[in-house]
Amino acid sequence: MAEAGPIKRFIESPMLGMIAFSADLLATVPALLSDSPARWVSGNPRTVIFAVSILFLAALVAANGWLWNQSLVKDLEVALRSARDEAKAAAWSNEESHKSELHRLQETHFNERRVQDEQHQYQIRLLKEAQEDELRRLRATHEAEVEALAAGPISQDIARYASFAELFGPDSVLGKWLVEDFVPHMASSVRLDALDRVYRKWNSDPLDYHDPYVAEKFRVLKLRLEEFFVATHANYFPDDRGGKYDGKRYRIPDEWELEGRRDGAIRDVHVSRDNLVQARLEFMKAAHGKRLT
Repeated sequence: MAEAGPIKRFIESPMLGMIAFSADLLATVPALLSDSPARWVSGNPRTVIFAVSILFLAALVAANGWLWNQSLVKDLEVALRSARDEAKAAAWSNEESHKSELHRLQETHFNERRVQDEQHQYQIRLLKEAQEDELRRLRATHEAEVEALAAGPISQDIARYASFAELFGPDSVLGKWLVEDFVPHMASSVRLDALDRVYRKWNSDPLDYHDPYVAEKFRVLKLRLEEFFVATHANYFPDDRGGKYDGKRYRIPDEWELEGRRDGAIRDVHVSRDNLVQARLEFMKAAHGKRLT
């Protein structure tokens, strides 16, 4: 709102009222105190006109002041209405902004949930596919085993027994030594090398059989072979006495007899050999009974 000018400030000030009041007093008091007010009025027309002019001016100023006040009230109402409209507009803008932000957050949350659901569904699909593949593999393996059992001896067991016969069968170096030409207190390096080959082969590549009866007999055979392997390696030493067997034969030292150890060593080797031969025989009978030979 613009600041009022000097004329308006004069009109609005109480000074104008005091001037008008003083003029009225100058005009009316003498007339009232006179013996004949009518005569005084007729004899002082200028004073009366001046008083009436002042009164008219005061009325005009009062009316102008009233109009000015009404204008101020209207301006104030307009300002209040404008402020109220601006407040409503700001509130509406804030509400719209809040709604927009809420909508954005809801959309973001919806998108995140959708992505999570898609990832979850993808993982479930992968898991189902893996389970179906595993079921197909197991079904195929089971069907193959059923077909092999229906056809007779399992082909894998036949192949395993063929490998056994090559290493420890009747015609093998180890088999002939233990059954046909075994001497408990000595052995050639060739025969001990054959024992080492069988022991390493069965420990690095176990020949497990599908048939439970044959598998149990083979487990006992492996245990007896390990016992014989330990007994020979603990009691046999290179024969370094010279001659044709130098470096080609191992034996239990003769010096152990003075210490009382030689007979016990011979007995350990002999017992472990007998147990191994018996376990080998039982395994071969079991394999023959299952038609693996």
